[in-house]
Amino acid sequence: MDDDTDSDIDVHVSKTPKIEKKKARPKAGDFDNSEKELVLVAANIYRVLLASRGPFLNTAMEVKLIKKAWKLMNAESGLKARALSPFIVTIVSISITH
Repeated sequence: MDDDTDSDIDVHVSKTPKIEKKKARPKAGDFDNSEKELVLVAANIYRVLLASRGPFLNTAMEVKLIKKAWKLMNAESGLKARALSPFIVTIVSISITH
């Protein structure tokens, strides 16, 4: 697995209307149906990457794996690449606990 290629992915703040007004923790339901599906696909890819590495990773490695999952989802979706936002990072990272 080539982890060095993931460092070029920046995390950008996206302005999703439902998220802007919320004070609670973000969830996939805050996105429209097509974006929600992409977030959930990235979360599933993240689970696989996490399982291949082991359960006790430091935060930096977890973020690196989330970026890799997002990059793989963008590549496989066939759609215009979407930016990774801090909200999506949160959703993907908490998806393994539910």
